[in-house]
Amino acid sequence: MAYEIRIAPAAERAIGKLSAQIQTAVLDKLEELAEDPRPAGCEKVKALAQYDVFRVKVGNDHRILYQVKDQVAWILVVKVADRKEIYQRLADLKRLLR
Repeated sequence: MAYEIRIAPAAERAIGKLSAQIQTAVLDKLEELAEDPRPAGCEKVKALAQYDVFRVKVGNDHRILYQVKDQVAWILVVKVADRKEIYQRLADLKRLLR
């Protein structure tokens, strides 16, 4: 069963600011997540564990944070950023995920 991919507006803007090569890698990874929302290598984000938020690597330096909703078969991409910046402003994400 394929999951529907939904992208939060902030994550969509972040993807638009990435280089073309990284954008392609992110979109490819999202297609993979649609088929398997918890692939090998994904990790649950401890600070957002109550919301079922996972992290997956894209290339060496970028990460995607996403929430899995199994009941309705969709994935919400909440943040796409460099690994150094991915955990900044988690309080804002908690408001989005409620």
